[in-house]
Amino acid sequence: MLRPTNPVLGADGKINPAAAGEVAAQTVNAFQLYTNATDEVSASGISAGITYLLKKGYVLGGNATYSKFNLGDANINNIAQFNTPEYSTNVTFGNANAVKNFGFNLAWHWQSAFDWYGTFNGGRKGPVEAYSLVDAQINKKLPAYNTTIKLGGSNILNKRISQAYGSPAIGAIYYIALVFENPIK
Repeated sequence: MLRPTNPVLGADGKINPAAAGEVAAQTVNAFQLYTNATDEVSASGISAGITYLLKKGYVLGGNATYSKFNLGDANINNIAQFNTPEYSTNVTFGNANAVKNFGFNLAWHWQSAFDWYGTFNGGRKGPVEAYSLVDAQINKKLPAYNTTIKLGGSNILNKRISQAYGSPAIGAIYYIALVFENPIK
């Protein structure tokens, strides 16, 4: 919504040139109004996860989520969209102490494609592609210092993905972390 400082209509009921000039010069106040719709919709979903504790401290886990948005008889133009993938999954495998205070963790993430609706593009849908990512981390415990050093990355294969239509494509993020365990006794 645009709100010029001058009245939009003149006394004669025609467009006020001063207001039109503000719009053309982009000196107007622009804002968006959000309201609750009177139409009824429903959202449903389920998520399940499982973790297996394997021999020698290895851990294998995974989860899956199903999410569904049902417009029913609602007018799509009155309803803000769900903007959520219908399916997403994660699988993890790791061991915090695999060999002599060294550990690791691997994670695989996947989500299905979905349509993203946003006000910046007039409420029209824009595609968000399905993607899968791999995260990895290695760690070294320093027991004498109650500290763990972690070296890892999210999306380590640097696959450029967008999580919302019109958002920037993001790639890998790498990090080094120090975790102080129980520093105060």
